[in-house]
Amino acid sequence: PIILVTHAIVLADQGKMKTALEMYNVSFNLAEKIHDDKENYAFTRMLAYGCILCREQSFRSLVEPIFQCHKDLKLVSGNAEAILGSMTIYFESWFAAGLELGLNIESKLRLVEELSENLERSWFLATFQTYRQFVLNLRTRTSNPTEFRGEAFREEEVLKKMNSKARCMAVRDSSSLRLQLAFIFWDEAVMAQMLNVFADCPLKDRSVPILHNRLCFIGLAAFGLRKKRGCESFSKIGKNCLNHFESLMRLGSSNATPVYCFLLAMKCPSRDTFNTAIRACAYAGLTHLEAMAKEQYALFLYTENDELLANDYLTSSYLL
Repeated sequence: PIILVTHAIVLADQGKMKTALEMYNVSFNLAEKIHDDKENYAFTRMLAYGCILCREQSFRSLVEPIFQCHKDLKLVSGNAEAILGSMTIYFESWFAAGLELGLNIESKLRLVEELSENLERSWFLATFQTYRQFVLNLRTRTSNPTEFRGEAFREEEVLKKMNSKARCMAVRDSSSLRLQLAFIFWDEAVMAQMLNVFADCPLKDRSVPILHNRLCFIGLAAFGLRKKRGCESFSKIGKNCLNHFESLMRLGSSNATPVYCFLLAMKCPSRDTFNTAIRACAYAGLTHLEAMAKEQYALFLYTENDELLANDYLTSSYLL
């Protein structure tokens, strides 16, 4: 089953979703027949959820099945990378779905941090600490919400202790989250700084939720800075992100459509493009993106001297 699902991932990467799903169904049916091999069964499902099915199904619908894979792997597997890797897929799917960042998710992050320490996986520990600091920066007031210098994660201190390879990966992952924060809090200097980090990084990742979040906010930030002096070069990376989500949308991805519409509104702002983006985000249940789209639309309306409608959309964004 694992060989089949791995081949299905390759097919999905090539855009052959129909064949990939058929291959996945074969691997899943085979895994069902050897259900007693619980480790193989859980690992096959984890790969399928994180690398294939979330190209078609909503992240929201896959969050709990992914968490179940983690619990199964934790019980029967000795593969620390699979046990902890399943939780990176889980948290990134949670973020992509725009689910509540309350005490429940913070508690799970603390538990998986402890598990990472017990399994002596320092890179995973840093990743989960970064996630928790990301959540804390969104939930609590701080003078520097786009920086990771808090209770859960102090980026500079942690990076100093890493070797060059681990540091490169950690910077890429933390930059992705900091870019989201920079867009949310509209810190143009940090957006530009993070986009420069990604200018030299490959934008591919086998984990669909990780790639989804990364490219979504790279594109939004790139188009958001499109008119700023010295930021003209970001348009190219923004267009690459737009093309990525357009390709997925054409393949039937429910996750890609609202992101594509929002990116298009940021690239070509108008009343029509923003209204389309807001409706798409609302229809998909992506409250976080709907709020951001409404806020960006309000800023656009101010430039159109429609202050009354702009105030309405700002208020609506805040209430979401």
